Amino acid sequence: MSGSNGGFNTFLDIYNTANTASTKRNTEALLNASLEQNQQIMHLRRQMELAQEQANQIALQQLELKLREEVAKQEQKFLRKFIFATETIIENVSDLESGVERYSFLNFDVIPIVHYIEKAIEDLDNLDDKRAARQQLKMLKEKQEEVKKFEKEYLKSGLNKLRISSQESVELVKLEAPKKTFVALKEPVKYKSKYSFPFFIAIFFFIIWLSDFSYRITDTTRNAFEGTYYLEYLYFYHIPSVLIPGYFAYQRIKKYKTKAQIEIINKSLIAEHEAELRKEEEKYQILLDEYNQKHKANEEKIRKKAEIVELAKSEYPEYFEFREEVLKQLSPEKFKLNS
Repeated sequence: MSGSNGGFNTFLDIYNTANTASTKRNTEALLNASLEQNQQIMHLRRQMELAQEQANQIALQQLELKLREEVAKQEQKFLRKFIFATETIIENVSDLESGVERYSFLNFDVIPIVHYIEKAIEDLDNLDDKRAARQQLKMLKEKQEEVKKFEKEYLKSGLNKLRISSQESVELVKLEAPKKTFVALKEPVKYKSKYSFPFFIAIFFFIIWLSDFSYRITDTTRNAFEGTYYLEYLYFYHIPSVLIPGYFAYQRIKKYKTKAQIEIINKSLIAEHEAELRKEEEKYQILLDEYNQKHKANEEKIRKKAEIVELAKSEYPEYFEFREEVLKQLSPEKFKLNS
């Protein structure tokens, strides 16, 4: 059993959170938590883990037997304490003057108690303890039978509204504030001259051509304009120095746009950006309105719940005082599981 059930360290937690659907699960968690807190049980579990690591099957079997015995002993102790703690509560329900208050407590607040009284009757070894638990259950059922006549009155009461409201309070809409979508402005088109880039390319090749030409005319070993030597010069230096800058110049001229044309394009980009901004702003406003409506609805539910609680407390103060007294009787100080 993990430490996650440590929150169920007393009956107080079950009493506060009990409802018909989760009673058995919660009360089982309470018992398991009481076992989890028992030092002897914790020590035995650690020894079992060590025996498993050492592959000591004989020791492991002995420890398992001891653990079962200790768990059974702790469960008996727990059930006896539970019966003792709840006996006074069942007897004192009659102190509530209002039939509606008694009906509410005996039919809803007492639900966790019933499960463990039945468990005590079934599992306790001591016959006197079994008899006491059986007597408690009998007394409880008699009291429940007595208050049935107040059912219609209860259904119209603030306590019933409070119970229904408590069940519905978890249905608040989960909200997350909307965020604006960032719309990036497209990069504006920049003006480019027709011939600037091809001109730099031409200069680059001219320098290469000139350096090679200078070398060739100063080379005394060969004639600069001789056959294949000259063709090599034309093919690798002279022709490229004309064709490559010419190609770039052609591409630049084909794609060239005047400053006026670029200004029109950039204005169009700005207009598109502004249109997208307006569109996103409209979407954001719709989401924001929905968020505000849901947030307002949540606040209204919370406000109504608070009103119902205050109304119930003002109409049935004795009921809430009785509940507080019960919670004190079942507090950690008075209901220690391992003492």
